[in-house]
Amino acid sequence: AQQIMKQRVDGHRREVEFEVGEKVFLKIRPYRQQTLARRANEKLSARFYGPYDVEARVGKVAYRLKLPADVKIHPTFHVSQLKKMVGDNPAVSLIPPQLNAEGVLEATPEAVLGERVNPNSGQEEVLIRWKGLPDFESSWEWKRVIQG
Repeated sequence: AQQIMKQRVDGHRREVEFEVGEKVFLKIRPYRQQTLARRANEKLSARFYGPYDVEARVGKVAYRLKLPADVKIHPTFHVSQLKKMVGDNPAVSLIPPQLNAEGVLEATPEAVLGERVNPNSGQEEVLIRWKGLPDFESSWEWKRVIQG
């Protein structure tokens, strides 16, 4: 019974090794962009960031990446969080500098772009542009939370 369980678990695992200097994408999940109302907007957030160079292998299943200086997260990651870059022209997605060590985006409101009354909840909401983030990351927040 124990061997059968091991075979099934090992069937989901993959043997992956990277060379020093190789380019990889980094999976930062759970990447949570939390707004002031503490609602997570994960559905449309990027799944992989990079590519970044592998700086060193740390143990059997971890690698240290060469990350930009303004990134606040630790540079060592488990192999399951990495994906090998294939091809010459990758779609580059950089780690936001507002991402803290816990993987939570610490965004500060920059401007109010609009107001509305939510038809479902009846709550007054304001459209907030977040400092350091592109316009498509603007989100509707409850007015009472922003003012509070």
